Amino acid sequence: MIAKVPLVDWIREKREEFEPYLVEKMITPARDNSLKGEIEKARQEWTAACQYFDQVSEPDLVDYATYAMAAARKKYMYLLKRAKNNS
Repeated sequence: MIAKVPLVDWIREKREEFEPYLVEKMITPARDNSLKGEIEKARQEWTAACQYFDQVSEPDLVDYATYAMAAARKKYMYLLKRAKNNS
């Protein structure tokens, strides 16, 4: 029988596999706290999450990558909407 691991615990375990990939693939913009800088960083996070999704094959990691990709996309779209409303 397979032991059920709560999602939060599983994510913490897999975090070691996921984070180094994101750090490697992300180009951190210079400490720009402007909305433009936030948008660029969010776009890079979304791109990195998509690339990670393309590389995983284990079903649990595919699920995790899907959630990470969706969250990054939502953040990017939110910031674009915020920029549109501010202009």
